[in-house]
Amino acid sequence: MRVFVFEFVSGGGLADAPLPPSLAAEGRAMWSAVARDFSAIADARVVTTRDPRIAPLPHGIEQRVAESVASERDLFREECAAADVILVIAPELGGELQRRIERADALRRPDSVLLNCPPAVVRIAADKWLTFETLDQRGIPTISTHRLSNDVPPFPLPWVVKPRLGAGSQDVALVQSLDRLGGALTEAPGLAEPDAAIIQPFVAGRSLSCLALFDAAGALVDLAPVAEQRLSDDGRFRYLGGRIPADVDPAPLQALALSAAAALSAGAQAPCVGPIGFDFVQAADGTLQVVDINPRLTTSYVGCRRLATHNLFASLLALEAGPRGWGREPVEFSVADLAAAL
Repeated sequence: MRVFVFEFVSGGGLADAPLPPSLAAEGRAMWSAVARDFSAIADARVVTTRDPRIAPLPHGIEQRVAESVASERDLFREECAAADVILVIAPELGGELQRRIERADALRRPDSVLLNCPPAVVRIAADKWLTFETLDQRGIPTISTHRLSNDVPPFPLPWVVKPRLGAGSQDVALVQSLDRLGGALTEAPGLAEPDAAIIQPFVAGRSLSCLALFDAAGALVDLAPVAEQRLSDDGRFRYLGGRIPADVDPAPLQALALSAAAALSAGAQAPCVGPIGFDFVQAADGTLQVVDINPRLTTSYVGCRRLATHNLFASLLALEAGPRGWGREPVEFSVADLAAAL
């Protein structure tokens, strides 16, 4: 079984540009974890692409070096056509994730398995405005969202400004006053483009997440314990790391994750496939709201795999018949530690 694991930043997608430190650290951590887990499956041959600036993975994982963006595209085409199983990990920034999945789907063989959501699902989940509309219309509690325009948002300050098509905390800013809104947009030129930004009310509370894995038919295979996210308090909401399991009752959050997945699938008229991350905020009164849906693997997988007593991707491919379970001893990880591995 030939498995092609592609992670955009580590795999050469930015070979002709500087590597953003946070995206590079989180990207390499996911890339390394997934490649190792696939390589632990019997008869699996793992192939991946690698930016020459990123430290290589252990021997036994075939790494094709992408010296330029052009060479990475050629390698991507070759490996998608040759693989039996494909997993794409890419940021939503600028629609990159959707483009990559569409390309992988067009290049792969009819008998191969693409462990990613269909483009129709990604189109909604990667767009924070469409995500809000989809969830709100189906009664799923989610943060109020306003498209950037000339009118003032219908909720009080402070506000959070972020890209419609964004990943992580890239270009996210807390706005305490109306005067500050212009500055936040100027500091992130991409947000000044028409309809590129959205505004949400700032909701104080705990930042939590849950990772779900769906098979190629859209059936739920694994639902990870709830993780707590550590975010920076500088108004940029930078992801600093996490702890899994979080000290919360997981049932309401896991139920909300599955309800959000069902709403997303209904809105796209296509199944959720592969790993999907759900981000929540829990207010002081215990109220839960969906913040984001990430239609791809998220950094929390680094902690999930250490807590799991089974190989998550072997289970996803129905290649592991043993019991599935999760340890109880909390696992903590930080982006600073992940960056040290670069």
